[in-house]
Amino acid sequence: MFPFQKVVISGVGLLGASLGLAIRSKKLANQIIGVGRNEERLQHAVNIGALDSYEMTLKAACRDADFIVLCGPISVILSQIPAAFASAPEGAIITDVGSTKRSIVRKATDTARAGVHFVGSHPMAGSEKSGAEHARANLYEGATVVLTPDLRTQDAALDIVRSFWQALGMTAVEMLPARHDNLVARLSHLPHLVASALVAQTEVNPAGTAEMMRAVAGPGFRDSTRIAMGSVDMWTDILIDNRDAMLTAIDQIEDVLRDLRDSIDKKDRESLGAFLDHASKVRTQYNTTGNPGQGC
Repeated sequence: MFPFQKVVISGVGLLGASLGLAIRSKKLANQIIGVGRNEERLQHAVNIGALDSYEMTLKAACRDADFIVLCGPISVILSQIPAAFASAPEGAIITDVGSTKRSIVRKATDTARAGVHFVGSHPMAGSEKSGAEHARANLYEGATVVLTPDLRTQDAALDIVRSFWQALGMTAVEMLPARHDNLVARLSHLPHLVASALVAQTEVNPAGTAEMMRAVAGPGFRDSTRIAMGSVDMWTDILIDNRDAMLTAIDQIEDVLRDLRDSIDKKDRESLGAFLDHASKVRTQYNTTGNPGQGC
């Protein structure tokens, strides 16, 4: 199965460049080709060893490729899927790293070409930092990847994609695209939105100036809001693409906050304490299971 003869990585930011470094480190491909719109960034990815070379179009890059990974924002992935299918040779496998899956899998199904296979992937790895300058070969190690096959997915293609991510040190789980999007809305997308909201509320606080707020802020605030520094373009895509699940998740957390506000207003120590105790116990379970990384 490995090494692939030629892997194409479209999008060489943090995820794509880290993927190239990981593939090279694990010797999973004889040739790693990048695709992007910014030649300076592509050359930087070559310079750090993430790529062997690059092309400016998928059509040029995908000739003779046996494995193609789409690593851009969701809107870019959606626009590239038709070109990837059109350009890939028979037998090639296409996957992606998109943080939502329903629209991506649907697009792949609608544009599929016989002999070329697609398996949706979402590696739960990343950082609040962006760009190839922050790439590292071990970004994916120890993290979870969610695979989202549908009824049309061929078992052989699924096996190869699963084995690829596992070779990078990831734990693979599988679920339908809709279930994935509902889960990550609560586990990843809503937390990012809440982190951004926590930052925003500091600017409407009448208690002090911005300089004073920054001076007083401690590690709790910094830890809770770190992910708010993520890529604006990427997160705008994610939140809009996962609209339905996000609206439901926002409604649910609003209900929780209203109940908490009511408990505080009534000085109800019993209900407030029960809530905090339960949350503490549930949160502790996340220390022993799941992904230790910083996924999105």
